[in-house]
Amino acid sequence: MALVVYVLFATYTLVVADGSVVSATLVASLAIIARVLDAPELWFQARLQTRTPALIRISTSITFFALRIGVLLLAPSVLWLIVLFVVEQLINGSLITFQYARRSGNPAFSRPDKRYTAALAKSATPLAISGIANQINLRSDILILQALSGSVSVGLYSAAARLSEILYVLPTAYMNATFPSLLDLRRDHGPESRQYLSHLQRGFDSAFWFGVLVATSVSLTSGWIVQILFGAEYAASAAVLQVHVLACPFVFMAAILSKWIVAEDRLWLSLVRHVVGAALSVTLNLFLIPRFGIVGSAWATVVSYAAASYLFCFLTPSTWKVALMMTTTPLAPFRVVRLWRRRKQGVLDATY
Repeated sequence: MALVVYVLFATYTLVVADGSVVSATLVASLAIIARVLDAPELWFQARLQTRTPALIRISTSITFFALRIGVLLLAPSVLWLIVLFVVEQLINGSLITFQYARRSGNPAFSRPDKRYTAALAKSATPLAISGIANQINLRSDILILQALSGSVSVGLYSAAARLSEILYVLPTAYMNATFPSLLDLRRDHGPESRQYLSHLQRGFDSAFWFGVLVATSVSLTSGWIVQILFGAEYAASAAVLQVHVLACPFVFMAAILSKWIVAEDRLWLSLVRHVVGAALSVTLNLFLIPRFGIVGSAWATVVSYAAASYLFCFLTPSTWKVALMMTTTPLAPFRVVRLWRRRKQGVLDATY
């Protein structure tokens, strides 16, 4: 199926696309085939054994991040960055598949049962549609900038956006590694237990403050980062980067929120939040770009991410609990101090 999709996409690209982007598009599309190797990771996740794939993804992410920086410094080339992206996906999938195959007792690859596959596809429909909406949220800024401001604006904006988006893999990798413990607490103590809710609150707190740390650090050094990586001709990208990274606290908390949605089996919430974000992103970009240019698009991104990751939780009573948790994340240092004092006083059942 992946090969068929690639051939169809390649054919369309050769017929329609400009010659300058054909090679880059054909190489980037190879990632579709690499996604076939994601299946063994799902097996690890289903059995709450995500430590192995998480370590692989974290290691390869760090390695390829360093390689991307090297390419940007030594031989800047969009095509080489695309090649690194595809190779990273292939190595991730290959290493995870290898770890799956070397474990004795694992079921061999076989043709799936059609009825079971159809049932899974039906239950996953909200996630599939939300994935499309999420892509609209992530990419609408580029498309609208191209239409309203041209390629120069897209280049300046993309340079900043890609830098901040590289950081988004960090909370996702963390949550993939800690998700099994969240499920264990829910199963052993219940969805309303102090242990489960404390673990969830701690996750939101850590994600928020890590996002604040990243946003502050990058914002203060944005001019230097852009100068080193892209050169003086991209100086305007620094202002975009300063705004774009403000989304980090919300994006980082969204990694926790997405796992909570899966743990609670409320997949339709994923659809709602991504549709809200996509609609807001398109609307704000159309309104802000003509007035403020690429910086306006960066603000549209921040607001749409905040809406999809946080504000939407106030729309339904089923999410008010996590909305309150995210609202109180700025108070996390006080919770840490209180916990430290209680444990110092010898309170044995002190929890976060």
